[in-house]
Amino acid sequence: MKILLFILLFTNNSSKISEYITKGMTACTEKDYRNGIKYFKMAFEIDTTYAALAYNIACCYSLLNIKDSAITWLEKAVNLGLYMIEEDPELDNIRNTPQYQILLLKAKILLEEAKKKEWKPLVSLPENYNPSKKYPLFIALHGFGDSPVNFSKRLKKFITDKGYILLCPYGTEIFGTTSFGWGETEKCEKKILKEIEKIKKKYSVNENNIILMGYSQGGSRAFSIGIRNPDIFKSLIITAGYFTEEDVKDYLENLKGKSLKVYMMVGEKDKRVKESSIKAKEILKKYGVKVHLEIYEGVGHAFPGEPEKEIEKALEFIESKNE
Repeated sequence: MKILLFILLFTNNSSKISEYITKGMTACTEKDYRNGIKYFKMAFEIDTTYAALAYNIACCYSLLNIKDSAITWLEKAVNLGLYMIEEDPELDNIRNTPQYQILLLKAKILLEEAKKKEWKPLVSLPENYNPSKKYPLFIALHGFGDSPVNFSKRLKKFITDKGYILLCPYGTEIFGTTSFGWGETEKCEKKILKEIEKIKKKYSVNENNIILMGYSQGGSRAFSIGIRNPDIFKSLIITAGYFTEEDVKDYLENLKGKSLKVYMMVGEKDKRVKESSIKAKEILKKYGVKVHLEIYEGVGHAFPGEPEKEIEKALEFIESKNE
């Protein structure tokens, strides 16, 4: 269900918006769409530019068969840059309305224009960046339907203050000017490895300290890409990312003798992802990978807690000599 994958992770406001979105995503995980609407609207009041929030609200209204409200919020989402609305089953209850058909035509035209653009990754440097010094690289993969712009708003300052170069690539699939997805693993892997080579040529990167992080679909791809390339990545930070054993089964032997660390965060109510994370921990430990799994009580498919604090814990695990 796409509604469970859209997320606003880092914003310019305080942690309040993260709290609302975590509650909204958890409500939707439990199919409590009325509370999902309530919390998403509270978040949208703080950031009225975020298309995925408007889209989530539209999906909730559609699932409740409240058609006029669903159309109103879907129009907001399209106007804010989210154009891939044709195939989502969440919108089936409004699909035959004249208003939806008009929006769909508009979205298709805008989507074709968006696909013609070149979407270069966002790069943020530590303050007083010195090219004679080597810097660790932190790569962050946004969730399904999100974008590097939204994903990196608060993450940017937090990570660069830690002395990392931050790289936020756009997903391989274009859903609008503010909405992207990651598609097939092989295509994503090729893109990420290419972006690493580009940034190494342009900036002074410590090749022995590259961290790959991802949320939701971005977390799933980070899982696969990181495990397939243990000589490139020092560690992985996976939040609500599904572990796909099929993607990595031919690469697990290569993990032996490597120093890869994996830190996973998952909501206790996000059952499918939680089960895959538990399985990932068991499998990776067999091959000598140092793994930590944090399960958050009462949380669904969402980024748990306050993002900076949770990433801080992940970095402490990664940097610890005792783990």
